[in-house]
Amino acid sequence: MQRHKLTVKDYATNPEPSHTAISGCSLGGLISIFSSYYYPEVFHQYISLSTSFWYEDVLLQGEKIERQGNIHVKPTVNRQDHQLYLYVGELEGIYKETVQKHMVDFTKKAHLEFIKEGYSESNLLFASDPEGTHDDLFFTNYFIQSLRWLYGIENKNETTER
Repeated sequence: MQRHKLTVKDYATNPEPSHTAISGCSLGGLISIFSSYYYPEVFHQYISLSTSFWYEDVLLQGEKIERQGNIHVKPTVNRQDHQLYLYVGELEGIYKETVQKHMVDFTKKAHLEFIKEGYSESNLLFASDPEGTHDDLFFTNYFIQSLRWLYGIENKNETTER
């Protein structure tokens, strides 16, 4: 959050959460999602592309997770004023032999969890691409689409599929 403070200090930005977004692809997408739980006073807009939802226990909210004798509780967040753009390519993980082969299914499950968390239909967009793979070509295209959606250039209550 130090970088956010420096950005607000050094540039003409609006520091209000309703004007502050965080985005990432793959592990960066997961970091964006975790930021939504742990820094809701900073961010209200999230772009999560090809997110690593296959990591264990990332979909639980408000439940305990015990690892190595430590108990972690993910915070409950009021999602009323939050916006989330979620993308996954339908071909992601098809050549993997690990849990990553379930990337598409886990992303679809995450989408359902976000609905349960209270994102309104107009503030949550799940996009997919039937030919999409886990690479910059698709990240770039869907990042541009996500910006258009978040900042009002496209209709907010549609599911996009190429």
